[in-house]
Amino acid sequence: MNSKLNDKITKLIQQYNLNSLEVTQNPRELIIMLLSDIKNCSIANIKLDMVRIDDEDITALENMIDKIANDKLPPQYVTNKEYIYGNMFFVNEDVLIPRQDTETLIECAIDVIKEKQYKKMLDICTGSGVIGISVIKETKLDEVTLVDVSAEALKVARKNVELNGVSNRCNIIESNMFKSLYKLNTKYDIIVSNPPYLTKAEMNGISEFVEKEPSLALYGGKDGLDYYKIIFEEAKNFLNNGGTIAVEIGYLQAEEVLDIITGYTEYTDVHVVQDINNKNRVVMCRFQNK
Repeated sequence: MNSKLNDKITKLIQQYNLNSLEVTQNPRELIIMLLSDIKNCSIANIKLDMVRIDDEDITALENMIDKIANDKLPPQYVTNKEYIYGNMFFVNEDVLIPRQDTETLIECAIDVIKEKQYKKMLDICTGSGVIGISVIKETKLDEVTLVDVSAEALKVARKNVELNGVSNRCNIIESNMFKSLYKLNTKYDIIVSNPPYLTKAEMNGISEFVEKEPSLALYGGKDGLDYYKIIFEEAKNFLNNGGTIAVEIGYLQAEEVLDIITGYTEYTDVHVVQDINNKNRVVMCRFQNK
């Protein structure tokens, strides 16, 4: 990177006090990422001076940094992009920003689908569609149904289905959890979900950046368990025998979610999967109709 651009980046970090921002541990890399978005090129091209950065680009960069530093808008909402499981997804303020933690759930779903040769998947609380889209791109699923209560979120999911070239294998349904699915009389081999799971206390402590994300996609009730209770109560009506449920959890919720599952004799092979940081992240079980 040339010294002029390097000096400009240093000044911007100081001007906007970017070292204090919780959304990045490396403000220099954040700025380079923003520049790569402005120039529609790779980060490597910025670092290797393979593209010309002019005054207009710097103005655009300053506007983006201002939104992050002063408006406390997450960088993903500024660029409208996030990369999960090697795929690019469009995101805006109508959907939760997908986290790397969710890749654990994606991998769990891919593994069991390949092992059991499953063909139909249901993604409840799909949001931007990250889980269902990532999984279907890596498997031989015939179809995945993406469900969310938010019509605005489903617009984002639809955009991502098209962006990732899987329109022919994805269904999109607006529904408050399972309610609109009963009339379809369809069974699935696997149900996945990253439901809202923050507790009331956790919602009271979220940062200014997380506050920009839709509370509908974050708040899981006073104890954070509302949606897990619905999933394990109603999933029985939508799973084929031998089907699987896989849900993402808050890393401290494993015991409470397991307690919910053990209330049903239909669920077996219950286990917890840890993420790359060795934190409990996914709960899985098998369904067998009694």
